[in-house]
Amino acid sequence: MRRRAKKPLISNEIPVVTEATAKRQVIFGTVGFVLSLGCVLAFRPGSGEMIELVALIGIVSSATVGAMKLATLIKDSEQSENE
Repeated sequence: MRRRAKKPLISNEIPVVTEATAKRQVIFGTVGFVLSLGCVLAFRPGSGEMIELVALIGIVSSATVGAMKLATLIKDSEQSENE
């Protein structure tokens, strides 16, 4: 029986990101994290349930990743306007 070649865990097709785009993503991600964490802390129900904690962590992480994606979209739209 032949063994199949294992697929690499990390794809070699990682997109190239400029330093300016990476800095913008970090800034937007940090702002998104701070704002979402502030909102979560201000409006949390306070029941102390584990499912509530998981949901709040999901909200904060989604806002952080979304802000980083927004930075990329803004950069792409600026590049398309300049062309």
